[in-house]
Amino acid sequence: MPVQRNIPYDYGVFSITITCTKWLPLMQLADGYDIVYDWFRFLENNQHKIIGYVIMPNHLHVMIAFHQTTQSINTTMGNGKRFMAYAIIKRLKAMKRHDILDELQKDVDPLRRMNHK
Repeated sequence: MPVQRNIPYDYGVFSITITCTKWLPLMQLADGYDIVYDWFRFLENNQHKIIGYVIMPNHLHVMIAFHQTTQSINTTMGNGKRFMAYAIIKRLKAMKRHDILDELQKDVDPLRRMNHK
């Protein structure tokens, strides 16, 4: 279950940790490190700065200096996590890693599963 904290600020420097479901090493299994770099490029193209980061097989620590935009920091983070999740799933499907995909599907809320999330 995700733990989300509302960030009540429009800009600033934040230390953020993103973990994979059940701490599964999804970054490693999907060879998804480049997916994180793609997200970093997207952030930088939108005026945000990556100050530092550590990418582990099952989680990511990143310090981001968020530039003030019309989009909230929480929305920016949610979109980034969604982008990375869908990219990892796509890669796992291409790799035919049905064992991992089945494990991940067990944690999808039944209502979200009905909506093909």
